[in-house]
Amino acid sequence: MSPSSRCPFIRRAATRTPASRPARSKACAKPQGPKPASSLLEFPMFSLLGAPALSQFRLDKLLQSLQARNARVLAVASRLIHFVDAPEPLDEFESELLGKLLTYGPRAQLHAERGQRLLVTPRVGTVSPWSSKATDIAHVCGLQGVRRLERGTLYFIDAAAAFDGAELKALGTLLHDRMTESLWDDTQNPEGLFHSAAPRRSLELCVIPSAPINLRLPAAHSTAAVGARETPPRR
Repeated sequence: MSPSSRCPFIRRAATRTPASRPARSKACAKPQGPKPASSLLEFPMFSLLGAPALSQFRLDKLLQSLQARNARVLAVASRLIHFVDAPEPLDEFESELLGKLLTYGPRAQLHAERGQRLLVTPRVGTVSPWSSKATDIAHVCGLQGVRRLERGTLYFIDAAAAFDGAELKALGTLLHDRMTESLWDDTQNPEGLFHSAAPRRSLELCVIPSAPINLRLPAAHSTAAVGARETPPRR
């Protein structure tokens, strides 16, 4: 049984197989059995390219901003990229199911990605809302071997001449928000993206001063207030 026939989050194809094919199950659990060694993935974290991240209109506006920063920029393209944190290798069934879950959006144009790469991901140490939802869906579909999913945007900047590291990072300031996102230059393997640090020891601070606090109003304000209270009402 194919992964799409088991997972409720994957649409079934329009074509139908013979009637002897079992009906789709509501559960997404993978079939039992040993994992074939030939189909195992070798990396604890791997990435899968997805659909274009930005529309052509947004790319055109972004290109204008990049060219204003550096006139050597000729073109810019973008792709979504998905990162998979899997402590153990995935077998063929799990890989196919995961690939179907992460296939969405418009199709990417062939030969559109040229130039140096800039990767934008959620800030290291944080978990994006997309990550939480996508990880939950993967677990519902039986991908218990996937510890976490995360998504980033991979930019391809084509230029008349290659940029050095400083120039590439200067262009990267136009592509990400440093308060909520991290920038990786000329790579699509962000080391430490799934790093989770242990909570630090808390520190208690005393905010009560040793001397008593004078809550009385200044003399001028106090006199005015008392005078106002003591003045008899006008008749």
